[in-house]
Amino acid sequence: MMRKAIGLLLAMVMLCGGGYLLFVQLSAPVIYGKFILMGGMLTGLGGLWLWSDYIGPIFGRGGGM
Repeated sequence: MMRKAIGLLLAMVMLCGGGYLLFVQLSAPVIYGKFILMGGMLTGLGGLWLWSDYIGPIFGRGGGM
C-alpha cells in the first residue's frame, strides 16, 4: 500500500513539475530548449506512469509500463 502511495506521489510530482517547467519556459522572454525538453520528458513520463498504473486500470486499460 505504501509503495503505491509513494509511486502515485512521485508520478504526480513529475507531471506537475514538468508542466510547470514547460509553462515557465514557454512564457519567458528567453527560451532554453534543454528546459523545454526536460519539462516535456517529465510531463510525458509522469503522465504515462499515472495512466499505466493508476488511471488506466480503473477503466480497464493500461497496466504496467
